[in-house]
Amino acid sequence: MDGYARLIEDNDSLRDLIQRWRSTTDSAAELLPTAARTLAATARAKDQVLYPAIRNHAPERAALVDEAERINAHVLGFLGQAVEIGPGGYAFVENVHEAIGAADGLLLHERRDLMPALREADWADGAVAEYLTVRETLSAEMPLERLIGGEGAGEGEGAGRA
Repeated sequence: MDGYARLIEDNDSLRDLIQRWRSTTDSAAELLPTAARTLAATARAKDQVLYPAIRNHAPERAALVDEAERINAHVLGFLGQAVEIGPGGYAFVENVHEAIGAADGLLLHERRDLMPALREADWADGAVAEYLTVRETLSAEMPLERLIGGEGAGEGEGAGRA
């Protein structure tokens, strides 16, 4: 399977996770640790690997990458708020839904505006493989609070709070 097809498959699996997380208030709390970790590791890996690769190899898409980076920071901010508040806390569900709504919109934006740069590109397979490796490593090794807050997550990348 080429890099582009792997990225589409990854995009689909993330959208499935988001749909499950959106289904009920109970699932928002139940899926928080897994979903927050997955979305945060994905955001960090894209910031570290995928977005720079697209920016470097498809400079005509730089403004689209800027938008994706902005939305990524937004997702991390709302995830951070949800984790900080905790299930049952005031505005927990609202922060969860803001995070997953932004993440879902980002996945659509990437699929429409950024992923075409990876189709039939000679550098794409390597960038996608590196992105998936970084995401898996971050998800497995970095504490959720550091993933969301950005501490040690990448060079100069702070998510901020939304």
